[in-house]
Amino acid sequence: MKESSRELTPVRLANPTAESFVASLKVVHFFAIVFFWLILVAMLVHLGAFAAIQSGYFDSVLRPAEPHLTLPAASSAVAAAPAPGPAMKTQLPAPPAPESALAAASASAAETITPNEPASATAVERPWWNAERARDYMPLFRQTASTMRLVGLLCSALLLVTLFVYLEISLLGRLAGVRYLTMSFFLMLFFAFTVYSWEPLLPGNRIVGSLFTLDDLLNSYTVLMQRGKTLQVNERVFYFIRFLALPLLSFVLLVFSWLRFRRGYEESVLMNE
Repeated sequence: MKESSRELTPVRLANPTAESFVASLKVVHFFAIVFFWLILVAMLVHLGAFAAIQSGYFDSVLRPAEPHLTLPAASSAVAAAPAPGPAMKTQLPAPPAPESALAAASASAAETITPNEPASATAVERPWWNAERARDYMPLFRQTASTMRLVGLLCSALLLVTLFVYLEISLLGRLAGVRYLTMSFFLMLFFAFTVYSWEPLLPGNRIVGSLFTLDDLLNSYTVLMQRGKTLQVNERVFYFIRFLALPLLSFVLLVFSWLRFRRGYEESVLMNE
């Protein structure tokens, strides 16, 4: 008898008193889904912005304009013709410039002019993308990045509050899945810590958020492009940590938090229906 009783698996019965709590959790779960997808889109937009800038699609817009150089006049290198005498009524034509003077003028012009980079270099590699299209899409690129940054910051706070409300309802209804919901809440708390910038609260510290501004990325990339090999190693490492590693860390925290939340939702709602 003892051995047969051990082999029996426990059966989980539905909780009849959890109907009102389950109805509330379904509403909270719907808003959690909306906030989660908005944050996910915002994170993907920022990662895509870094990839587009780093790939050089907007280098033609970020590169400063080079000054236009003109050839020096050949007449400046040629000696002026002698003025005619007072007895002459008509002005004589100037003698032709010697070949040595013309050669010297062309040589000096070649030394002063530096050849510009070919504008069609990127067009050969990517025929569908050119400098004109980059200038046309830059305002839309800026507007999209700034809008999704605002949406991501707002929805991060709302999702954190939503998970807290969901956890409180589960505790009041004595439902299952509290362990997964608690883990999801703290993972979301760490996510919010990486998303928001802490520079206003901690002045002097370079603690920035993963939802960076596009102007900050463009300025940092322009400095990286101009200085090149003269840039220090720690500055280069900080650049990639700030704009690549930190958003990836936030993305991983968001995904794991949502997976734990889904597991808690299955045990707290789906098993009580």
